[in-house]
Order: sequence, then structure tokens, then C-alpha cells
Amino acid sequence: MKCLICKSEKMCGCKWIGVIVIILVVIIGGYFLLKGGYQPPEALPTVLLPPVTQAAITVQDQQVTEDQVTIQEVSFKDPGYVVIHLSEDGKPGKVLGNSDFVESGTYNNISVVVSELQEGENFLFAMIHIDDGDDIYEFPGDDVPVKVDDKIVVKSMTVTKSIAPASIVREITVSGTEFSLSPASITVSAGDQLKITFRNDGSIIHNFKITELGVGTKTIGSGKTDTIEFTASASGTYTFFCSVPGHRANGMKGELTVQ
Repeated sequence: MKCLICKSEKMCGCKWIGVIVIILVVIIGGYFLLKGGYQPPEALPTVLLPPVTQAAITVQDQQVTEDQVTIQEVSFKDPGYVVIHLSEDGKPGKVLGNSDFVESGTYNNISVVVSELQEGENFLFAMIHIDDGDDIYEFPGDDVPVKVDDKIVVKSMTVTKSIAPASIVREITVSGTEFSLSPASITVSAGDQLKITFRNDGSIIHNFKITELGVGTKTIGSGKTDTIEFTASASGTYTFFCSVPGHRANGMKGELTVQ
């Protein structure tokens, strides 16, 4: 039988060339067919929060009924603390209190428990101190005040303390399960005394925290309860949540609104 390609009377390799050509045509055709119908997913934009480039603090004069002051806004370039100093001869003097350890970032309405507030006007200074790396406030010590352009980052404020009128304690029960808190929204009035009982109705450990107000329950097991009491002294919206790793991200959070 003659070869259809070269017309040779003998066995030749032309037929294998034909087979290879057919295979290549199928592969190339399939590639372009898939390419035309496939649309790769669009890449999601990456949103990056601008880093804090300079420490700063904003305060406001305020009235309180307990030994607690609220700092309106603080930007930490490095981890540290908000420290409240008593005014002595118009300058920062004795330390009256400090916040918990705070990571780098910008925060609103940081509460600081202070001592020795007198009834009436108290002249105070709010200052940022840097942490020396051990997450423990030490001053006098290595946790020194932060400086910008060789000047200490500090702001003055007047805190007026008055005797709180007798008030009824508002009792609220919050239930925690996997993975939600109920109620997820709580609204109270500024000055209300709150007694929040957290009940773990889930099957694993949970807790209830409001870090912006410096309060929270113990981490408790299923069927257990724990109670916290505090005064909602400053208006604002505060997030409460379970701080067990991963629980907040999975929905165990809510908002406390102080009007």
C-alpha cells in the first residue's frame, strides 16, 4: 500500500508524523478553547491601615463621680501606657494612675482609674509613657515619658468630681454560646451603675470583656456565671466580646452604648 503522504511503496514513518500533527492540533485547540471561556478571579484589594508615625494625645475637661477619667484619643507609636499625673505648681507631678498596657495604634475613650481625686476641680496631666518591653508599668523606672521633637507628649485637663446621687444598679444578664452573645446590643445612660452577669450557656470556655472600660469577667466553663460591676461614666459606644482566641472573630461580640 502506498503512503498517502510521500507515495512510497515501502513502509515509512510518515504516518507517525500525521498522528503527531493531529495530537498537536487537539492540544492547541483545547488550550485556546479553555482560555476563551475561563475568567480568572479578580484579586481583592489589600487595605492597609496607616501606621502611627507620631505619638499624640487628646483630652477634654470632664465631670466624674468616681475615681476614673477618660482620655478622648491616644495614638501610640510604640506600646505603652496612658499615665495621669497630678498638677503640682502647673507641672506634671505625682502619678495618680495608669492605663493597662496598650499596643501600638490609635484608641478612643481610654479609661484610667486614678487615686486621690478631691471633690470639686482637680487639675491633671495625661501623658504617654513607653513600655520597656516587659508589659509592666514601672515609673519611676524604665517606662519613661514619650517625647516628640524632644518635648514630652502631655496634655492638661480639669476633672471635676461630684458626689454621685443615689442610683439604682441596673442588672443585666448576658448569655454566651458558640459563637454569639445575647443580647448583642445594650444601651444605658451615662452615670448608670451596671451589674452585668455573664452566663456561659455554651459547651466550651468563654468570658465577657470590655477592654475600653477596663472591665471583664473571668474565663469560665459551661454552665458557670461571673459578675462585674462598674459605672458607665463616659458617653460612647464600646465593644464587648469574648477574648478567648478566635471567639470574637467568629461572632462573640456586641456593643454597649452609653448615652
